[in-house]
Amino acid sequence: MASFFGEVLPPRSRIIDDEDLDAMEEGFCDEFRVSCPPNKEKNLLIVCEGKLPSIYSQLCSSESQMCGDLLAKSFNQDVSIGKIYRGNDWTVVTCEQDLKQQEYLNLANTVLGLADVGCKIICLTARHISEYRVEESDQDETVTRSLSSSSFPEPEPAKKLEVPNILTGLSAGVLSISVVKGFPCLLLVNYVDVLTADSISLQGFQNIHKLKIVQECSLQKPNIAEALKTKQLHKNSNHLYI
Repeated sequence: MASFFGEVLPPRSRIIDDEDLDAMEEGFCDEFRVSCPPNKEKNLLIVCEGKLPSIYSQLCSSESQMCGDLLAKSFNQDVSIGKIYRGNDWTVVTCEQDLKQQEYLNLANTVLGLADVGCKIICLTARHISEYRVEESDQDETVTRSLSSSSFPEPEPAKKLEVPNILTGLSAGVLSISVVKGFPCLLLVNYVDVLTADSISLQGFQNIHKLKIVQECSLQKPNIAEALKTKQLHKNSNHLYI
């Protein structure tokens, strides 16, 4: 099982043990693949795990840039669990489907197969604020924290995730593999009060636009409120757009 505390494990750490491999073989999904052309991204790969990061990626891109699906094979049938978007100098992979923990490392390897040598990798994920562990009693409605591999070339755009916080899932799997293999990877986790898309819950993801690698590529920085209204990605009239 891929997991991350508020620190990056060094490459010599044992990420996968025999029990993890046995559990992976018992997973519901037999394999993962992408349906888009197998062109490797040379510049920037963004991995969006969960509903909120996936919606934010849609605000940064357009429907015309969607080039394929992220597919999981289950009982000999391919099921779409995410989308793939591509620009001239970036690729976004989304995954909104909840999977078993033992399946995430397999999926992470499939996603990393889209990255060429030297490609920078950014993972976006979200958690409920109740999962954020911190000594201080007063905290904001949203909290953004980050982790990165030692080879990521820029300072982290948010405070480092503190111990004893732990992350599991696709983002943790991608970062785990990146640490071991020396890939430049940054993980940004957005702790929010409500796991539905609005101006507040998506705001933390705009920290990625502080990065030079993002600023220099063609990925758009959206006006969240306007983009949500224009693309009609919200269905709840109680959501906040400011």
